[in-house]
Amino acid sequence: MQQQLLALKEEFAQVDILAGEALDQMQQSAAALKQFRAAVLANPKEPNVHFGLGYLLWTQGTWEEAANEFDLELQNDPQNVNARIYLADSWVQLNEFAKALPGLENLNARDKSYPLVHRDLGIIYANAGRFEDAIRELMLAMESDPGNAELHLQAAKMYRSLGRTDQANAEADRARRLPPPRHPSLQEMIDSIENPAP
Repeated sequence: MQQQLLALKEEFAQVDILAGEALDQMQQSAAALKQFRAAVLANPKEPNVHFGLGYLLWTQGTWEEAANEFDLELQNDPQNVNARIYLADSWVQLNEFAKALPGLENLNARDKSYPLVHRDLGIIYANAGRFEDAIRELMLAMESDPGNAELHLQAAKMYRSLGRTDQANAEADRARRLPPPRHPSLQEMIDSIENPAP
């Protein structure tokens, strides 16, 4: 009987996750969060359940709670790269740079293709007065994600603080010509975990 109950709880968690992903696709954030909270209660060990809840919280700017969920996902699956990236970014958003920096440097050493890692390193380096390193990281982020207006705005801000007005204006102009940033859907994020690019 206990085995059947456990199997039923796992099925409920999977159904809640699928429902949460669908609600997120329909841009019903509050309902998606509710489904993921139910999934966590049903089975806190379900793969990606904490990542999904954390990502939904992250998209809403609830950084501290998101960081907690990403940390819980890493306890379930220490290999979840997206959970590591978004945990570090949550710390950057909370201005906890000392907590974020080791993880970001580790991620960057393993794979240079994560624009969010480069952006966050740029923010941390700028905060530490390492402006040339910060600009280098923002340029690497833009190479990986050239259509991201936020990266060009960060670079404009950095150039302006260094007195490089022409470069700042050029980056600001690029940002104005780009569409507003769009976060990948939760489904896209979970798919990228389950089916990483070769």
